[in-house]
Amino acid sequence: YLNKNNLMYSSNYIKQELHNLKGTGLLFDAGRGWYSTLPDSYQLDISAEHNQERRLAKAFPLLPFSLWCNRQLISHYHHLPTCYVTFVYIETDALGPVRDFLIEEDQPVYLNPYADEIKKNFDIWENPYVLRPSITEEPVDGHFSTIEKILVDIFIEKDKLFLMDGWEYQQIFYSITERYRINMGRLLRYSQRRGVRYAMQDLIHPLMEPKQ
Repeated sequence: YLNKNNLMYSSNYIKQELHNLKGTGLLFDAGRGWYSTLPDSYQLDISAEHNQERRLAKAFPLLPFSLWCNRQLISHYHHLPTCYVTFVYIETDALGPVRDFLIEEDQPVYLNPYADEIKKNFDIWENPYVLRPSITEEPVDGHFSTIEKILVDIFIEKDKLFLMDGWEYQQIFYSITERYRINMGRLLRYSQRRGVRYAMQDLIHPLMEPKQ
């Protein structure tokens, strides 16, 4: 706004004004260099995923892993899904043992499936597990993926596994980000690591436009 109107300012002025606006409750922290007018941060529901997390943690107590399921976003879908996919992110060497454990538990599981296998064998109606190699510096809370990680991961997986079309993803993304505050800095850092930063920036841009 200041630049468009050719108004003079200093970096110290900007920092002081941001500090003042946060102090008055008009702005809220949304990650490094990001601010939001939304007071309520997004609270991700992990209750339905606790059983899966506990089983894996008991079987592999020293193994770092994170998981999420599209069921966690069900309240934001426009067209409700009729089946669910649970994603587990683990180090590459552990993919095989975790797959074998889930098979022994009679769980449908796919180990890092890609296009050919998905077209031939992937059955989303089984409510399967999908195992993927973990990504360094992925945002997690214990064994659970954060909402920022889920929004990036599902953007990628929607096309790989035909989870939804682009329009449905946008409905979910804006249903969350227009009502709740998420960590935009964290989302963009992770999207950079996954090679989709520019796509995420395109989705974020309308959120920064002044409300009419």
